[in-house]
Amino acid sequence: MFAFIKRHWLCYLIGLAIAVALGLGGAFLVGVKGSTHRDGRQTVDQLDGGSSGLSGVAGSGADAAAS
Repeated sequence: MFAFIKRHWLCYLIGLAIAVALGLGGAFLVGVKGSTHRDGRQTVDQLDGGSSGLSGVAGSGADAAAS
């Protein structure tokens, strides 16, 4: 088996390069399609009252203690 790999190492190297390129390309496309655009973030911030981050979602300590 190792003799076969030793004879065809170039094919394995090309296959590895193609697999890495496809994986990185797929990850890039998912990142582009799945990310929120700058306009969408601004709209969410405006609807949220201008608070950014997770503090608006989780609430403050006073809000959590009152409920």
